[in-house]
Amino acid sequence: MEALQSKITLQSIKEEIENFFDVELDSNVRSRKLTYPRSIYYSICRKHTPHSLHQIGESVGKNHATVINALNSTINELTYEPYY
Repeated sequence: MEALQSKITLQSIKEEIENFFDVELDSNVRSRKLTYPRSIYYSICRKHTPHSLHQIGESVGKNHATVINALNSTINELTYEPYY
């Protein structure tokens, strides 16, 4: 597993998310079309890289507080969103 994690970088995750969602994560747009992919990016980076919240946020032009808020919002959505 360590060999795989050493190949996973912030840049590689960013490129995959941008390609999948067809967005640019460093944009200043706050629409749901962009904030959701950015939240996914934060979650994947947090789980699969050793980088700090500051480094993760900085990679897309945001600060660590934005990353914390997005991670908490994502957790709340997944926890409390009713299934229909």
